[in-house]
Amino acid sequence: MGTPPARNADGWFDVDRARALASRIYGVRAVDVRELPSYLDRNFLLIAEDGARHVLKVAHAGEDRRVLEAQHSAMEHLAACGLAVPRVVDDPSGETLHVQPGPDGARHLVRLVTYLPGRRLVEVPHPPALLEDLGAFLGELDRALADFDHPALHRPLRWDLERAPDVREHLEAIAGGDRRERVAAHLERFRSEVLPRLQELRHTVVHNDANDHNVLVGGDPPRVVGLIDFGDLVHTATVCELAIALTYVMLDEDDPLAAALPVVRGYHARHPLEADEVELLPDLVETRLCVSVTLSAHGRRQRPENDYVNVTEAHAWPLLDRLRALDRAQVDCALHGACRDV
Repeated sequence: MGTPPARNADGWFDVDRARALASRIYGVRAVDVRELPSYLDRNFLLIAEDGARHVLKVAHAGEDRRVLEAQHSAMEHLAACGLAVPRVVDDPSGETLHVQPGPDGARHLVRLVTYLPGRRLVEVPHPPALLEDLGAFLGELDRALADFDHPALHRPLRWDLERAPDVREHLEAIAGGDRRERVAAHLERFRSEVLPRLQELRHTVVHNDANDHNVLVGGDPPRVVGLIDFGDLVHTATVCELAIALTYVMLDEDDPLAAALPVVRGYHARHPLEADEVELLPDLVETRLCVSVTLSAHGRRQRPENDYVNVTEAHAWPLLDRLRALDRAQVDCALHGACRDV
Protein backbone atom coordinates (compact mmCIF):
# COMPACT_ATOMS: atom_id res chain seq x y z
CA MET A 1 0.00 0.00 0.00
CA GLY A 2 1.17 3.55 -0.69
CA THR A 3 1.72 6.46 1.64
CA PRO A 4 -1.60 7.60 3.17
CA PRO A 5 -3.02 10.93 2.12
CA ALA A 6 -1.83 13.82 4.21
CA ARG A 7 -4.21 15.21 6.80
CA ASN A 8 -5.94 18.38 5.65
CA ALA A 9 -3.29 21.07 5.77
CA ASP A 10 -2.75 24.29 7.70
CA GLY A 11 -5.84 24.12 9.88
CA TRP A 12 -7.94 25.20 6.90
CA PHE A 13 -10.91 23.19 8.10
CA ASP A 14 -10.97 24.57 11.63
CA VAL A 15 -13.95 25.10 13.92
CA ASP A 16 -14.81 28.47 12.41
CA ARG A 17 -14.85 27.12 8.89
CA ALA A 18 -16.86 24.09 10.04
CA ARG A 19 -19.44 26.42 11.60
CA ALA A 20 -19.65 28.46 8.40
CA LEU A 21 -19.99 25.37 6.16
CA ALA A 22 -22.73 23.88 8.34
CA SER A 23 -24.69 27.11 8.22
CA ARG A 24 -24.23 27.79 4.51
CA ILE A 25 -24.79 24.26 3.20
CA TYR A 26 -27.19 22.68 5.68
CA GLY A 27 -28.77 25.62 7.48
CA VAL A 28 -27.43 24.31 10.80
CA ARG A 29 -26.48 27.25 13.04
CA ALA A 30 -24.12 25.97 15.71
CA VAL A 31 -23.43 27.93 18.87
CA ASP A 32 -20.67 25.51 19.85
CA VAL A 33 -18.27 23.61 17.55
CA ARG A 34 -15.69 21.11 18.76
CA GLU A 35 -13.20 19.11 16.73
CA LEU A 36 -13.31 15.36 17.39
CA PRO A 37 -10.31 12.98 17.24
CA SER A 38 -9.77 11.43 13.83
CA TYR A 39 -7.16 9.41 11.93
CA LEU A 40 -7.19 11.02 8.47
CA ASP A 41 -10.36 13.07 8.15
CA ARG A 42 -11.62 16.05 10.17
CA ASN A 43 -14.78 15.67 12.25
CA PHE A 44 -16.59 18.49 14.04
CA LEU A 45 -19.35 18.23 16.63
CA LEU A 46 -21.94 20.94 16.04
CA ILE A 47 -24.24 21.96 18.91
CA ALA A 48 -27.19 24.20 18.04
CA GLU A 49 -28.88 26.67 20.37
CA ASP A 50 -31.74 24.21 21.01
CA GLY A 51 -29.24 21.48 21.95
CA ALA A 52 -29.54 19.53 18.67
CA ARG A 53 -26.26 17.88 17.69
CA HIS A 54 -24.73 16.87 14.37
CA VAL A 55 -21.28 15.91 13.13
CA LEU A 56 -19.74 17.62 10.12
CA LYS A 57 -17.26 15.29 8.42
CA VAL A 58 -14.56 16.57 6.06
CA ALA A 59 -12.95 13.72 4.10
CA HIS A 60 -9.27 13.72 3.24
CA ALA A 61 -8.41 14.76 -0.29
CA GLY A 62 -7.79 11.20 -1.47
CA GLU A 63 -11.23 9.88 -0.53
CA ASP A 64 -13.31 8.21 -3.24
CA ARG A 65 -16.83 9.62 -3.57
CA ARG A 66 -18.17 6.16 -4.37
CA VAL A 67 -16.83 4.82 -1.07
CA LEU A 68 -18.61 7.55 0.89
CA GLU A 69 -21.82 6.83 -1.00
CA ALA A 70 -21.41 3.16 -0.15
CA GLN A 71 -21.00 4.05 3.52
CA HIS A 72 -24.20 6.09 3.37
CA SER A 73 -26.07 3.16 1.83
CA ALA A 74 -24.76 0.79 4.49
CA MET A 75 -25.79 3.11 7.32
CA GLU A 76 -29.28 3.49 5.87
CA HIS A 77 -29.53 -0.29 5.49
CA LEU A 78 -28.49 -0.85 9.11
CA ALA A 79 -30.82 1.84 10.42
CA ALA A 80 -33.68 0.19 8.56
CA CYS A 81 -32.76 -3.03 10.40
CA GLY A 82 -33.13 -1.23 13.74
CA LEU A 83 -29.44 -0.72 14.54
CA ALA A 84 -28.23 2.53 16.12
CA VAL A 85 -25.83 4.07 13.61
CA PRO A 86 -25.39 7.62 12.29
CA ARG A 87 -27.72 8.79 9.51
CA VAL A 88 -26.66 11.06 6.67
CA VAL A 89 -28.40 14.45 6.58
CA ASP A 90 -29.47 15.86 3.22
CA ASP A 91 -29.06 19.53 2.41
CA PRO A 92 -32.21 21.49 1.44
CA SER A 93 -31.80 20.37 -2.18
CA GLY A 94 -31.50 16.69 -1.25
CA GLU A 95 -27.72 16.38 -1.75
CA THR A 96 -25.54 14.50 0.75
CA LEU A 97 -22.01 15.36 -0.40
CA HIS A 98 -20.43 18.72 -1.16
CA VAL A 99 -17.01 19.50 -2.60
CA GLN A 100 -14.95 22.09 -0.75
CA PRO A 101 -11.44 23.25 -1.76
CA GLY A 102 -8.53 23.06 0.63
CA PRO A 103 -5.75 25.65 0.87
CA ASP A 104 -3.73 23.90 -1.82
CA GLY A 105 -6.69 23.56 -4.18
CA ALA A 106 -7.30 19.90 -3.27
CA ARG A 107 -10.96 18.88 -3.23
CA HIS A 108 -12.51 17.59 0.01
CA LEU A 109 -15.92 15.99 0.33
CA VAL A 110 -18.07 17.35 3.16
CA ARG A 111 -21.13 15.69 4.68
CA LEU A 112 -23.33 16.00 7.74
CA VAL A 113 -24.46 13.06 9.89
CA THR A 114 -26.63 12.69 12.95
CA TYR A 115 -24.97 12.59 16.35
CA LEU A 116 -25.35 9.45 18.47
CA PRO A 117 -25.39 9.99 22.25
CA GLY A 118 -23.48 7.73 24.57
CA ARG A 119 -20.13 7.20 26.23
CA ARG A 120 -17.30 5.53 24.38
CA LEU A 121 -16.60 1.97 25.47
CA VAL A 122 -13.02 2.99 26.29
CA GLU A 123 -14.37 5.32 29.01
CA VAL A 124 -16.30 2.75 31.05
CA PRO A 125 -15.58 -0.51 32.92
CA HIS A 126 -16.12 -3.70 30.96
CA PRO A 127 -18.22 -6.12 33.05
CA PRO A 128 -18.90 -9.48 31.37
CA ALA A 129 -22.54 -8.58 30.71
CA LEU A 130 -21.50 -5.50 28.73
CA LEU A 131 -18.93 -7.47 26.77
CA GLU A 132 -21.52 -10.11 25.91
CA ASP A 133 -23.87 -7.32 24.80
CA LEU A 134 -21.08 -5.95 22.59
CA GLY A 135 -20.78 -9.35 20.94
CA ALA A 136 -24.54 -9.53 20.47
CA PHE A 137 -24.63 -6.06 18.91
CA LEU A 138 -21.89 -6.98 16.46
CA GLY A 139 -23.60 -10.26 15.67
CA GLU A 140 -26.78 -8.35 14.83
CA LEU A 141 -24.71 -5.92 12.77
CA ASP A 142 -23.10 -8.65 10.68
CA ARG A 143 -26.36 -10.51 10.31
CA ALA A 144 -27.89 -7.30 8.91
CA LEU A 145 -24.91 -6.74 6.59
CA ALA A 146 -25.06 -10.30 5.27
CA ASP A 147 -27.49 -9.23 2.53
CA PHE A 148 -25.84 -5.87 1.85
CA ASP A 149 -23.16 -5.24 -0.76
CA HIS A 150 -21.76 -2.40 -2.82
CA PRO A 151 -19.09 -2.57 -5.55
CA ALA A 152 -17.10 0.33 -4.04
CA LEU A 153 -16.48 -1.72 -0.89
CA HIS A 154 -14.59 -4.40 -2.81
CA ARG A 155 -11.54 -2.20 -2.48
CA PRO A 156 -7.92 -2.29 -1.40
CA LEU A 157 -7.84 -1.06 2.20
CA ARG A 158 -4.74 -1.26 4.32
CA TRP A 159 -6.83 -1.98 7.45
CA ASP A 160 -8.41 -5.03 5.80
CA LEU A 161 -6.86 -7.99 7.61
CA GLU A 162 -6.72 -9.95 4.38
CA ARG A 163 -4.22 -7.32 3.21
CA ALA A 164 -2.13 -7.43 6.38
CA PRO A 165 1.04 -8.55 4.53
CA ASP A 166 0.98 -5.24 2.63
CA VAL A 167 2.06 -3.33 5.73
CA ARG A 168 5.47 -5.02 5.63
CA GLU A 169 6.71 -2.12 3.50
CA HIS A 170 6.38 0.09 6.60
CA LEU A 171 8.18 -2.19 9.08
CA GLU A 172 11.26 0.03 9.13
CA ALA A 173 9.19 2.63 11.02
CA ILE A 174 9.03 0.33 14.08
CA ALA A 175 11.67 1.32 16.61
CA GLY A 176 13.66 -1.59 18.00
CA GLY A 177 15.00 -4.49 15.98
CA ASP A 178 13.46 -7.19 18.17
CA ARG A 179 9.96 -5.74 17.85
CA ARG A 180 10.39 -5.24 14.12
CA GLU A 181 11.54 -8.83 13.61
CA ARG A 182 8.71 -10.13 15.75
CA VAL A 183 6.06 -8.35 13.67
CA ALA A 184 7.76 -9.40 10.43
CA ALA A 185 7.76 -13.04 11.53
CA HIS A 186 4.07 -12.97 12.39
CA LEU A 187 3.10 -11.29 9.12
CA GLU A 188 5.03 -13.92 7.19
CA ARG A 189 3.32 -16.73 9.09
CA PHE A 190 -0.02 -15.03 8.47
CA ARG A 191 0.71 -14.82 4.74
CA SER A 192 1.77 -18.44 4.39
CA GLU A 193 -0.46 -20.27 6.91
CA VAL A 194 -3.43 -18.16 7.97
CA LEU A 195 -4.40 -16.16 4.89
CA PRO A 196 -5.10 -19.19 2.66
CA ARG A 197 -7.55 -20.49 5.28
CA LEU A 198 -9.10 -17.07 5.82
CA GLN A 199 -9.79 -16.65 2.12
CA GLU A 200 -11.88 -19.84 2.17
CA LEU A 201 -14.26 -18.51 4.84
CA ARG A 202 -17.49 -16.55 4.29
CA HIS A 203 -17.09 -13.00 3.11
CA THR A 204 -19.43 -10.03 3.58
CA VAL A 205 -19.27 -6.30 4.10
CA VAL A 206 -18.15 -5.53 7.66
CA HIS A 207 -17.74 -2.35 9.72
CA ASN A 208 -14.12 -3.38 10.24
CA ASP A 209 -13.31 -1.02 13.12
CA ALA A 210 -15.46 -1.77 16.18
CA ASN A 211 -12.76 -0.45 18.48
CA ASP A 212 -13.45 0.94 21.94
CA HIS A 213 -13.52 4.53 20.63
CA ASN A 214 -16.26 3.74 18.08
CA VAL A 215 -18.60 1.66 20.28
CA LEU A 216 -21.06 3.75 22.31
CA VAL A 217 -22.46 2.67 25.68
CA GLY A 218 -25.37 3.94 27.79
CA GLY A 219 -27.92 2.97 30.42
CA ASP A 220 -27.74 1.31 33.81
CA PRO A 221 -26.76 -1.47 33.66
CA PRO A 222 -24.66 -0.36 30.68
CA ARG A 223 -25.45 -1.65 27.20
CA VAL A 224 -24.13 -0.96 23.73
CA VAL A 225 -26.27 1.83 22.27
CA GLY A 226 -24.55 2.60 18.99
CA LEU A 227 -21.64 2.32 16.60
CA ILE A 228 -19.94 5.18 14.74
CA ASP A 229 -17.22 5.77 12.11
CA PHE A 230 -17.87 3.68 9.02
CA GLY A 231 -14.68 4.82 7.31
CA ASP A 232 -13.10 1.35 7.22
CA LEU A 233 -16.17 -0.41 5.79
CA VAL A 234 -14.97 -3.14 3.44
CA HIS A 235 -15.92 -6.49 1.90
CA THR A 236 -13.71 -9.10 3.57
CA ALA A 237 -13.84 -12.25 5.71
CA THR A 238 -16.78 -11.84 8.08
CA VAL A 239 -14.89 -13.13 11.11
CA CYS A 240 -12.55 -10.12 10.91
CA GLU A 241 -15.34 -8.05 12.46
CA LEU A 242 -15.26 -10.04 15.68
CA ALA A 243 -11.48 -10.37 15.73
CA ILE A 244 -11.03 -6.61 15.56
CA ALA A 245 -13.50 -6.00 18.38
CA LEU A 246 -11.76 -8.64 20.51
CA THR A 247 -8.42 -6.95 19.98
CA TYR A 248 -9.61 -3.75 21.66
CA VAL A 249 -11.52 -5.27 24.57
CA MET A 250 -8.42 -7.33 25.42
CA LEU A 251 -6.14 -4.28 25.68
CA ASP A 252 -4.91 -3.60 29.23
CA GLU A 253 -6.55 -6.76 30.56
CA ASP A 254 -4.48 -8.96 32.87
CA ASP A 255 -6.55 -11.91 31.59
CA PRO A 256 -7.28 -11.04 27.95
CA LEU A 257 -8.93 -14.39 27.23
CA ALA A 258 -11.48 -13.84 30.02
CA ALA A 259 -12.43 -10.52 28.39
CA ALA A 260 -12.76 -12.12 24.96
CA LEU A 261 -15.03 -15.03 25.86
CA PRO A 262 -18.23 -13.05 26.65
CA VAL A 263 -17.87 -11.16 23.36
CA VAL A 264 -17.54 -14.42 21.43
CA ARG A 265 -20.53 -15.88 23.28
CA GLY A 266 -22.72 -12.87 22.52
CA TYR A 267 -21.71 -12.76 18.87
CA HIS A 268 -22.27 -16.48 18.33
CA ALA A 269 -25.75 -16.23 19.86
CA ARG A 270 -26.82 -13.72 17.20
CA HIS A 271 -24.67 -14.68 14.22
CA PRO A 272 -23.33 -18.22 14.66
CA LEU A 273 -19.65 -18.72 13.97
CA GLU A 274 -18.29 -21.55 11.89
CA ALA A 275 -15.68 -23.81 13.49
CA ASP A 276 -12.90 -22.60 11.20
CA GLU A 277 -13.72 -18.99 12.05
CA VAL A 278 -13.37 -19.70 15.77
CA GLU A 279 -10.02 -21.39 15.21
CA LEU A 280 -8.59 -18.38 13.38
CA LEU A 281 -9.64 -15.77 15.94
CA PRO A 282 -6.34 -15.81 17.94
CA ASP A 283 -4.30 -15.44 14.75
CA LEU A 284 -6.48 -12.58 13.54
CA VAL A 285 -6.25 -10.72 16.85
CA GLU A 286 -2.47 -10.93 16.74
CA THR A 287 -2.51 -9.83 13.11
CA ARG A 288 -4.62 -6.78 13.92
CA LEU A 289 -2.15 -5.83 16.64
CA CYS A 290 0.79 -6.20 14.25
CA VAL A 291 -0.95 -4.08 11.62
CA SER A 292 -1.81 -1.48 14.24
CA VAL A 293 1.68 -1.07 15.66
CA THR A 294 3.17 -0.91 12.16
CA LEU A 295 0.75 1.68 10.82
CA SER A 296 0.97 3.68 14.06
CA ALA A 297 4.74 3.87 13.71
CA HIS A 298 4.42 4.83 10.06
CA GLY A 299 1.66 7.33 10.79
CA ARG A 300 3.76 9.00 13.46
CA ARG A 301 6.36 9.72 10.81
CA GLN A 302 3.75 11.08 8.40
CA ARG A 303 1.65 13.08 10.89
CA PRO A 304 3.63 13.69 14.11
CA GLU A 305 1.09 16.31 15.23
CA ASN A 306 -1.82 13.82 15.26
CA ASP A 307 -1.91 11.97 18.59
CA TYR A 308 -4.83 9.82 17.42
CA VAL A 309 -2.56 7.72 15.19
CA ASN A 310 -0.82 6.44 18.35
CA VAL A 311 -3.92 5.82 20.45
CA THR A 312 -3.46 2.02 20.56
CA GLU A 313 0.26 1.46 20.08
CA ALA A 314 1.43 1.69 23.69
CA HIS A 315 -1.21 -0.84 24.76
CA ALA A 316 -0.68 -3.20 21.84
CA TRP A 317 2.83 -4.38 22.67
CA PRO A 318 1.95 -5.63 26.20
CA LEU A 319 -1.07 -7.46 24.79
CA LEU A 320 1.13 -9.16 22.19
CA ASP A 321 3.31 -10.36 25.07
CA ARG A 322 0.32 -11.67 27.02
CA LEU A 323 -1.15 -13.47 24.02
CA ARG A 324 2.10 -15.22 23.22
CA ALA A 325 2.31 -16.46 26.81
CA LEU A 326 -1.03 -18.25 26.49
CA ASP A 327 -1.31 -21.93 25.66
CA ARG A 328 -2.90 -22.08 22.20
CA ALA A 329 -4.68 -25.38 22.83
CA GLN A 330 -6.32 -23.97 25.96
CA VAL A 331 -7.30 -20.80 24.09
CA ASP A 332 -8.92 -22.80 21.30
CA CYS A 333 -10.78 -24.96 23.80
CA ALA A 334 -12.07 -21.90 25.67
CA LEU A 335 -13.24 -20.17 22.48
CA HIS A 336 -15.12 -23.23 21.26
CA GLY A 337 -16.55 -23.64 24.76
CA ALA A 338 -17.90 -20.09 24.69
CA CYS A 339 -19.81 -20.99 21.54
CA ARG A 340 -21.16 -24.19 23.05
CA ASP A 341 -22.45 -22.22 26.05
CA VAL A 342 -24.96 -20.39 23.88
